[in-house]
Amino acid sequence: MSSVRRLGFTGDNIEEQADSLTKEQLDTQLQKGMDDIAAERVLSADAVEAELRGMYGGSCQLEEAIKAWDPDFTKVTPEEARQIAQAEKSGFIDEEDIDWDNLDKLVL
Repeated sequence: MSSVRRLGFTGDNIEEQADSLTKEQLDTQLQKGMDDIAAERVLSADAVEAELRGMYGGSCQLEEAIKAWDPDFTKVTPEEARQIAQAEKSGFIDEEDIDWDNLDKLVL
């Protein structure tokens, strides 16, 4: 059985289903994975790649599958988006405003 199917995802919009998980649902799914590891119900990297090839086409490599899901590697969950917005409103310091070469001189 496909590992994504074992997580309860069905149909063509698996990514949307995964993004809609609550923290509790995600914790439950992660615990299932940890339980599988503890019970030695694991897949090799080759088996995972074979499954992805089946899902995304025969020539698919893992990198291609990831790019199909998140082309610019910036996808965040709704909870992460909320946390980012909250951080930006609460004294967030932009990376460009930090003098990375002189952190040792920083006075807190």
